[in-house]
Amino acid sequence: MKPVALEANIKPPGLHQAVLNNRPVRLDASDSKDPNTGDNSGLSYEWKCKPVNSSQNVCHFGSRQNMFPLKGPVLEIPENTLPVQKTFNITVRVSKPRIPSGTASVIIFVASGTKPEANITCNLNCITNKVIPSKLLALEVNCENCGAFAIVISAYVWKLWKQTDLLPMKILPLSDWVSKSPTGYNKKSVVLPPGTLNASSTYQFDLQIFYNKNASKVKLEYRFRTNQPPEGGSCSVDPTSGQALITKFTVSCPGYKDNDSPLTYSVYLKKKGKSDTLLYQGNEETTSLILAAGLPQSNSWLELTVYISDSLDTSTIVSLKVQVQTPKDDKKPFLEWLNDVSKEAVQEKPSDFLQRSLGIVDMLETVKPGTNATAENELETNIRERLLDNLENVKDADKGMLLQMSDLVNKLIAQKGDISPTMEASEIISNASKNSNLKIIVLMLSSYHTFMNVFGAIGSLNNIIRSSDHFWAHLGSDLVIEQTLMRPLKSTDGLTRGSGMTEEQTCIMDNVFPHIFRIQ
Repeated sequence: MKPVALEANIKPPGLHQAVLNNRPVRLDASDSKDPNTGDNSGLSYEWKCKPVNSSQNVCHFGSRQNMFPLKGPVLEIPENTLPVQKTFNITVRVSKPRIPSGTASVIIFVASGTKPEANITCNLNCITNKVIPSKLLALEVNCENCGAFAIVISAYVWKLWKQTDLLPMKILPLSDWVSKSPTGYNKKSVVLPPGTLNASSTYQFDLQIFYNKNASKVKLEYRFRTNQPPEGGSCSVDPTSGQALITKFTVSCPGYKDNDSPLTYSVYLKKKGKSDTLLYQGNEETTSLILAAGLPQSNSWLELTVYISDSLDTSTIVSLKVQVQTPKDDKKPFLEWLNDVSKEAVQEKPSDFLQRSLGIVDMLETVKPGTNATAENELETNIRERLLDNLENVKDADKGMLLQMSDLVNKLIAQKGDISPTMEASEIISNASKNSNLKIIVLMLSSYHTFMNVFGAIGSLNNIIRSSDHFWAHLGSDLVIEQTLMRPLKSTDGLTRGSGMTEEQTCIMDNVFPHIFRIQ
């Protein structure tokens, strides 16, 4: 069996290190090991140094001209040896007879000063006069003279202030933002998830950096303003009452303006305790809707939520109410009437079919058992199969229609535990027919909220979890999965609109994800 290469390790860890020229530097490679034996017996060490951005191949430090190459597990550079404002790449090679050697490197920057030379930099959502509330904000501290051999930072403390309109700046309680942040308030970086900030507001992060064993501190600040949502318009619905699956309700939102065009209009049916249903999404300020009946306990009133969003995904939210009653037909049972409506729905254009189908499945949930349960179950199954079969005829679906299709499949499959072979086959065909488009749409949705760069090219869909000494380094794979794969489902622009996921929905998405993502 071919032996495994040696593992070279340098302490203190970290690819980049800042050092002060008036302090000694000690790099230790004694933790290197032979993975074939599990120990470091018989290892030889050789240190080399090369200046970065220099034509020289070997480091020359004043009176210590011939310091490299150096043998032994520990490299010690005396104080006042390294030149200030220079960068060096130091490498150790670990070797052993008949075993492939291993190498490890550290890049050191030689700094000076007695206090941290630090600044706050932005990694995501960085336009300071137009930070987008619906996207993640990520800041971190850069300090060129901080490190194990330089100025040692003992603590970071972030505070967030907010100003709305002409009111004075006010500090936000930690409970308003720290509980939502995966980084908290006392790390080198700070991350605010989507939805933490309000639109049209000015914020300021104050950061205190403690050093010299908490005896000293420096203060930094980062001020920014969030994007302003579309304004100047109003929304209405006409008529304000009508019959379920028959009346066409017109939702109109004229007059909204924003510098970041085009505007997108999204209309959701709000459902208490369940995922909201997307009824429309597009660039038209006026749309017609076909709705299911409201619940009797709410006197048949439904609540619609309209999002008027600019191209940067900042929204004005308007709530509308409409009364939708179940049509009364004394000559025909309710389930037979729904069956007739489903036959009409499959003859309509795709957008109307999806709207009416979502209303039909909502009303199927209200069907009460009758005297002939077998016949009623068969009729209900026929309705669901008919709607599912017709999904194959939905062509050239846009983003909003794909979301409606996913919602419809979820509801059709989740409503009954006894999925017929016909429905199962229809679901497979439907998923296959929209597979390539769904990949693109889901990847696009996830880009709104991605915590880091985990997606590769759409063609190959090879994905990796980035890990470095920057702001994403402290995150485990579980959090990466939650932030990248689950966030698109649970957030405002996601499939379930943030109202949580039922067990049935989770099951459906578990079956869909393998066709969309391949994670390594």
